[in-house]
Amino acid sequence: MALALPQGHAVDESAQVVAYNEFDPYGNPVEHGSEPYGYTGEWWGSYIELLHLRARWYSPGTGTFLSVDPVESEPPYQYVRGNPVNRIDPSGLFSPQIIQNSLGNNTSIQEAFGRGELGRSGLYHLLLDAKEGSYVYPLVVDFGEPDFAHGGRGVKYPLRHPSMSASAGIKCQNDRLVFFNTSRGHNLNLQEYLNLVEDAAAAETNFARWRDNTVRLHYYGLGKYGHSYSEGFYDDFGHMTQLPDVLGKAIGLSVPIFTAGYNAGTLVDRYGNAYLVLNATSSFGLPFSLNKLEGYHGGRLPTPTNRLLITNEEILKGDILGPGVGSSGSIGTGGGSSVPLTNWGEAFGWFSRGLDVSIGTGGGWTFGPYDAKVKAWDWLDTNQNSFARWQLPKDKITDNPNQCKCE
Repeated sequence: MALALPQGHAVDESAQVVAYNEFDPYGNPVEHGSEPYGYTGEWWGSYIELLHLRARWYSPGTGTFLSVDPVESEPPYQYVRGNPVNRIDPSGLFSPQIIQNSLGNNTSIQEAFGRGELGRSGLYHLLLDAKEGSYVYPLVVDFGEPDFAHGGRGVKYPLRHPSMSASAGIKCQNDRLVFFNTSRGHNLNLQEYLNLVEDAAAAETNFARWRDNTVRLHYYGLGKYGHSYSEGFYDDFGHMTQLPDVLGKAIGLSVPIFTAGYNAGTLVDRYGNAYLVLNATSSFGLPFSLNKLEGYHGGRLPTPTNRLLITNEEILKGDILGPGVGSSGSIGTGGGSSVPLTNWGEAFGWFSRGLDVSIGTGGGWTFGPYDAKVKAWDWLDTNQNSFARWQLPKDKITDNPNQCKCE
């Protein structure tokens, strides 16, 4: 196997030169000894005399591309502004070098996007995929306020904009990123925009403290103006998740205050399976309760869990269905556990939010499943934009304006 290098050499696996290529500054072959690799190590079609620079086809003979540059501030067809000796065209989109230039010499990408417990690696990778005129939409996952813009499919799209808007358009000026149409009322540089995102995150309040990180603005959409994630969806969780496995609603009645009672509820799991739950209870507290529920399989609390360890659909269904017993305690919000009798080895950690002041035990039966695929939110944990590409560069990129794409 031979590997082509931009310097004009092809080497084998032992680093021995097996071919030598020579080009003029615009990429025209002067001496060509290796196919199919050509100028800058990209694919060269000798029969059509064109170079495939990934985003576009390039003609060394004319020094132009065959299609328009996706970065609108660039000359539409010209290669590196007619200066191939001092400039390069790495991708046609925003590069790590542009992001580093936007931060200046005193702050590395790791420092800027690695702040806090989770950091903002999702936002970093969004910027790498963005282009001139794209919009970034920081989003909050809130199962209490689902995004009904997608046909009213409820919890399938549990995304909303934060109470303090942090959306912005992105453009490039003088080899730096500029964020426009911001809630600050003026354009922002990259560091100022990162501060805006942190301010928007801090402004979010949530009574359900067990999901604090999930609520605290760690999701981002990339799209055109008014289309929150039409071009991509990103998050900062990497290989981890804090999303619930089951959501539901429950209503309970008991008379008098300390006696036997009943409650009924509906559940839906992350894969879009719905269930009906009927329970008999013995509790001390208010005679009436109405709660929203979040369930976490394995009795776990909503702490970070590796996405690879998420319970598969069949096991989750088996552990929900059938008879179960549990105990709970609640004052407005609270928690408890339920152990299905069909599988004593697995429990669910439950958290409730609503009208309830009680403590008690109970048991019942779960029926189903019923098809509710339009409500499945598991896509949030199988999103490849973040799952496969969440890392940040470890070292600071050397500031070199000649490495930039935009002006």
